[in-house]
Amino acid sequence: QDDAVGALGAVDLAAALGQAVSVGLAAPHPQLSYLVQVQPVLPWFLRSRLHGQPALAAAADQAHYQLYHDVLARVLHEMITSAGDPAQRITGMAAARAEYANLTAALGHGLRTGQPIRSLAGALNQYLDQAQQHDTRRQLLDAAIAAYPEPASTEQQGELGALHDFAGNTALAQRRLDDAAAHYQA
Repeated sequence: QDDAVGALGAVDLAAALGQAVSVGLAAPHPQLSYLVQVQPVLPWFLRSRLHGQPALAAAADQAHYQLYHDVLARVLHEMITSAGDPAQRITGMAAARAEYANLTAALGHGLRTGQPIRSLAGALNQYLDQAQQHDTRRQLLDAAIAAYPEPASTEQQGELGALHDFAGNTALAQRRLDDAAAHYQA
């Protein structure tokens, strides 16, 4: 829908992905047959091609944010927290591990642009909690709280409150009771 993207013309994503696999820049994910893993040089190369095209880079960043915020973060959260289906929780954890860099990039974009981030933070919080990566969880939430703009609406106040709730729960899990109390008071 963005003019900068429309100017590119038709893009055959399946063919591009097939080519990336054939030259070794991507490979099938070992646990999730519907995903591929890309070599770090591929995203670097693609980002370097966008340096002279700020409108296209902004459109790509926004589309990435929207995909992860509007769809994937919610689906991953539901899978990770699935009460009655252990296989779905295992698949959700594997998918969240595979998508971790994309989730954190979307979270960063949302913070920089003042867009909603609760679904992204919730999925990351749940993944890191269940993976028992409490130090990483604490750092991620502290950074998100520090970067969160001064709330200008009720929705933003709710989002900041959710971040403090996640951080308070993390502090409780680490037995940092003073920190937990500070987050809950905030």
